[in-house]
Amino acid sequence: IPTALANRFSHFEIVVEPNEWYQWAWKNKIDPFIISFLRHQPGLLHVFNPDSNQLAFPTPRSWGFASSFEGVREVDLELYYKGIHGTEGSAAAQQFLSFLKHKDKLPDPDDVLEGRNYKAPLEPDAQYVMLAALIQSLTTNLSESRIANYFTYIGKYKKTEFADYQVILVKELLFSLDQKDEEGNDILRNAVINHSSYKKWSSENMSLFT
Repeated sequence: IPTALANRFSHFEIVVEPNEWYQWAWKNKIDPFIISFLRHQPGLLHVFNPDSNQLAFPTPRSWGFASSFEGVREVDLELYYKGIHGTEGSAAAQQFLSFLKHKDKLPDPDDVLEGRNYKAPLEPDAQYVMLAALIQSLTTNLSESRIANYFTYIGKYKKTEFADYQVILVKELLFSLDQKDEEGNDILRNAVINHSSYKKWSSENMSLFT
């Protein structure tokens, strides 16, 4: 805009901070698979090139739009892809769809949370898809045993090269439960942080947070 006109406004530069967006996304019921994808690929949260004439590109706002297509995914994958392509552009849409291909190759999250036999994924892409599936399932039923089994799953990475993944599993779960009741109590979050499995894990792994 012309300099004289610009001088009549205050101008602020807004920097996208991924961790703040993840917390907002959980609170606002954004598709868990989108959140876990952007945890894995934070550079795709906001991709803006002022010299490009591309109409669709990744932004925090457009990922929020993309979340509204969640219900279409299991019904018509081709239509779902078109929706993601139309909000995020072709490059980001292709990466996200490739990411989702791990979904059908992973253990059933209920097998993990109910304590049945399963094989924990070792590929980073698959781990983040599993993160979304587990949290999506666990938050529908925060029983004592299911919370314990979630931390059993976390513990499988303790002595591996993916030890830091444990922190992400804990942080994202707490973000997803950051919802207060009418009296301002974190009833869902407290169900986890007061659980013996969480207390044991946090006391043994505090060094991972530093």
